[in-house]
Amino acid sequence: MKKYMYLLFLGVVLSSCVSKKKFQASEQHYQQTADSLQRVNTTKITQLKDSLSFERGANYALSVTQDKLQDRLDILQLEIDNLGSNASSTQQELNNRLRQKDELIAERQAKIDAVNRILRTRQERLVALSEAIPGVFSAQEITEGWEILPRNGQLVLAINEDNLFRRGSTSSLTSTGEETLNRIAAIVVKYPEMLIQVIGHTDNVPVPRESLDNWQYSALRAVSVLKGLTASGDIGPNRIIAASKSEYEPLGSNETTEGRQRNRRVELIIAPRESDLEREVRRIVE
Repeated sequence: MKKYMYLLFLGVVLSSCVSKKKFQASEQHYQQTADSLQRVNTTKITQLKDSLSFERGANYALSVTQDKLQDRLDILQLEIDNLGSNASSTQQELNNRLRQKDELIAERQAKIDAVNRILRTRQERLVALSEAIPGVFSAQEITEGWEILPRNGQLVLAINEDNLFRRGSTSSLTSTGEETLNRIAAIVVKYPEMLIQVIGHTDNVPVPRESLDNWQYSALRAVSVLKGLTASGDIGPNRIIAASKSEYEPLGSNETTEGRQRNRRVELIIAPRESDLEREVRRIVE
């Protein structure tokens, strides 16, 4: 019985010993598992923290970048607005300058047109006068010994000595010459803006008067024509002058009879006063 109880006690003790070892083994395994899980959790937590920290950093960097981009966008928008404003101002300034230039061009064109009208009127008046002159000679049936010479801006009427003077005379006009000058004066008096130059001409042959040379001879004839034009009193002396060219402005060759005959003449140069034109142009442009 004692032996049995001992064996039973020994079995219990042994059984208890085995269970304790298993328990310790189990506990040790549990502890290892727990430690392993703790290490895994710690690693995961660390990784999660690192990941969270990285994401926060990334988010912060993104936020900073976004702020910088927004600032840049704001600056660009401001520049665009300024450019738009400057472009608008520049366009307005250009429009103003173009308008001013257009106004200046229009003003200058108006002045040019006004000057052209004056020149055109002067030319039309001169043409009308030149168209009236031939009637002076046709009325007297004078078909030769006179001509209208082309000269820009002037009417030049050349009258041969035979249609004005008695042969060899410097002061005695023929009746035809007197009538011719009277008719010319009656036309010219209608053009008060015109001045008249009376120019005496000769050929290169000395005149048959010992007391006169060709200069004096042609000058005296010019004065006689001047007096004939102003005899009626309608043409004022301030509108007419007399001068001499002697033999130095021939129309024909002095080597031929016909040329010398053509050269012995008196010219009436009729043209508007240049001082009037200058005054009118100054009035327009100033």
